[in-house]
Amino acid sequence: TPVTLHELPIFNIQGDKPEICAGKTVNLTVNKTAGAAINSYTWSDVPSGSLSSLTDATNSFTSTATGTVYLSVVDANGCKGNTTYNVTVNQNPAILIADTQICQNEELVLDGKPSGGSGTYSTHLWNGTDVSKLTPQNIQAVDFKTNVSGVYSVTYNVTDSKGCVATKPIQVTVNALPSVTYQPGILEVCAGSSLEITADPQPIASIVTNRWIEPNKPLQGNSTKVTFKSATSGTAEIAYQVETDKGCSIIDTLKITVKSKPTIVINPENLIVCENEVDSISSAYSGGTNTPQSFTWTTNPASPSVLSSYNTQNTVFQKSVMGSVDVSLVYVDQNTCSDTDKVTIQVNPNPVVTITEDSLHACQGQKMQIEVNPTSLTKRTYTWIGGTGLSYLSKTNGSDPVFLSNKVDKYSLIYKIEENNFGCETVDTIYVNVT
Repeated sequence: TPVTLHELPIFNIQGDKPEICAGKTVNLTVNKTAGAAINSYTWSDVPSGSLSSLTDATNSFTSTATGTVYLSVVDANGCKGNTTYNVTVNQNPAILIADTQICQNEELVLDGKPSGGSGTYSTHLWNGTDVSKLTPQNIQAVDFKTNVSGVYSVTYNVTDSKGCVATKPIQVTVNALPSVTYQPGILEVCAGSSLEITADPQPIASIVTNRWIEPNKPLQGNSTKVTFKSATSGTAEIAYQVETDKGCSIIDTLKITVKSKPTIVINPENLIVCENEVDSISSAYSGGTNTPQSFTWTTNPASPSVLSSYNTQNTVFQKSVMGSVDVSLVYVDQNTCSDTDKVTIQVNPNPVVTITEDSLHACQGQKMQIEVNPTSLTKRTYTWIGGTGLSYLSKTNGSDPVFLSNKVDKYSLIYKIEENNFGCETVDTIYVNVT
């Protein structure tokens, strides 16, 4: 019996690309060069990737690792043939950058941090919803800029020298800075006076640190209130620091205007007066704006009739009873800075006098003894100073002169008694009828 020998099928597998990136696909076709027509195809791969078909004349292969594709065929004569195709799979690069947080107004450089793959990276591209916040957008490390708090989304893409690509979305959270308002709104104080400043940091639930600071020394006060005081006029600075639980902090520098303090002086410094005496009190101001806004006099004990005026620079003391009186003056200049001065005025009593004589009537040519007896006085001076009967007295000094006249008439006698300790005096007139 004759034997027919058939030529074995000769063929190979051809791919549309020599290498692929992990997870990508190579398209495969069969190129037959000899033998009868192929009737069946059987495909397989090691390690197992993903073939689009196990029996078709064309195929595609997807894999994450380098591997080999196997093909067995049977032609029309029943002859069989086998071949292989090696697929090189390049690993994709990795992206190590992670989501990040910053504070408002803080500078940030976003570095994509590519790794792996071929190790050489040909292109970088940033895109996404908020890509406008990045400059430039085609390098590995870019500047992120915004002054507005919120959550921003961008995507980093990198391609290595083998054409393999990695992509990763990134979120940048911009945390808001705290805010602070201060009371009073206008920071002014007079030299030597105290100014209490209150801070109101927000959002209060997020505040973890808040304190007052001043160069080279701590200020008095707790975390929200501080008392500022300076003896020197000019401009002073203090600062307030606030930090949130996100680590975002601000330091506000506050400028305080310290206004010059005026001075007020009452003249005379201390005054001793007698009962019913009227004395002028003046004042002199200096410093500050040197322009008065107001004068306010007060007395202790208080009385509406002690002074002639209570809101002028100068006044008149007109107290009519004895005792010690404190007189104070508050001076306020145009900057509302003030000063106070105080003097003590001692009001001493005038002598109280009783006169004892045989009679206010004297007989013609008869002597009459006059006695002046001031009460509560130990040192005093007696002087007879006038009247129609002055020449009929035996003496003009002393408390007990003798009156003698040979002429019938009504005579007046004026006397003065001075208390030597205080200089207070009483002047009065008596009358003597001579019959």
